[in-house]
Amino acid sequence: IGEGTDGGYGGGAYRMGSGITSPVLVRQVSPTFTNDALARKVEGVVIVEVVILKDGTVQPRRVVRSLNSDLDRKAFDAVALWKFIPGKLRGQPVDVIAEIVVDFNIL
Repeated sequence: IGEGTDGGYGGGAYRMGSGITSPVLVRQVSPTFTNDALARKVEGVVIVEVVILKDGTVQPRRVVRSLNSDLDRKAFDAVALWKFIPGKLRGQPVDVIAEIVVDFNIL
């Protein structure tokens, strides 16, 4: 029960599987480090839950796995700029919930 029509059933974003084709990444923006994270040599991953919208843009929702608050924000901001070919259901673009892993590695 939730968003949607006909008494609040259905609607909203889909999860991958059950006939949903996976979105395809076409533009990836890498996050930047904060000066503090570079100085402390903080490395790792941030996992961000997003909704990949019907138009291929990304709407970040929440941090699933945190590294630190500053790098979490950098990851959130970076994935908001990503672009996808949207997922589809029966040939029609749909909003899809996904998790994106953002790597922070000092090279």
